[in-house]
Amino acid sequence: DTLRGTIALTRGGAEVRKAKIEADLDFIAAKEARNDLAIEAQRRELTLLESKSARVDMRLDRLAKTRATRERAVTATEAVAAAARGRLTEARQLLTKALASEDGSAGAGRTMDDDAVTEVLLQTASREQAGRVGDLLVTVNDLSAAIYMHTLVADTLRDAIAGLDEEMADLRLRKEVDLAKTRADIEQKIDDLKLFAEHDLPLERARLEADLRAVRVQIDQLTPLETVGRFTVSAEPVRPRKLRATGILTALALCGGIFLAFAREYYRRNRSEILASGDR
Repeated sequence: DTLRGTIALTRGGAEVRKAKIEADLDFIAAKEARNDLAIEAQRRELTLLESKSARVDMRLDRLAKTRATRERAVTATEAVAAAARGRLTEARQLLTKALASEDGSAGAGRTMDDDAVTEVLLQTASREQAGRVGDLLVTVNDLSAAIYMHTLVADTLRDAIAGLDEEMADLRLRKEVDLAKTRADIEQKIDDLKLFAEHDLPLERARLEADLRAVRVQIDQLTPLETVGRFTVSAEPVRPRKLRATGILTALALCGGIFLAFAREYYRRNRSEILASGDR
């Protein structure tokens, strides 16, 4: 009964270890599935990152086109302002000449005779000269205002171009630093997950499978063992057999005594020769 109980306990423990190892193997399979899902998730993150990078490139392209358009607008505006400055210089020169001519005409009128016809002609010439001077003054004022407005527009466009340059620099920095770092982190995570799937999990699976085989062998070795009947203990012990042991010891003692007697007799008869050979 004791042996049967021991075998049952041993087999039960082996069955428990077997069930635990099989559960661990199932857990390894679940780990592999979760690892594959994690790799796919990181690959999706990498795809989203590629989309972000593409959007940044598109934004940079649009900003570059906008900058080029504003650069052309600045060039055109400055060209118009330069032309207006040239016309303003010419108008001022004409105005100076007209004023000088008007002063000369007024001085000449004071030296002429004071007849009525001459007075009328002088007044008419003076009014025409004044009209031309007034037109030149209006032109000068309009050109000055146009130059101011075009210069203001050009400066505003240049400020906008500077803002575009800053935004483009920020986008390039984000693409080259932030997105690049995020990409490196995701790729490193993917490499780590692949290493875990290709190295760590197979090693753990192999260890568990070896343990499972050992437990199965143990169970197979325990299975054929079974009791065929009850164990009984005899009232008279089978061992030791005292009579046989006494006879054997007596025979051995007799043989030993005979051997010692013969050895003593041999030594007594040949003592002188033995001593002589010892002296030599």
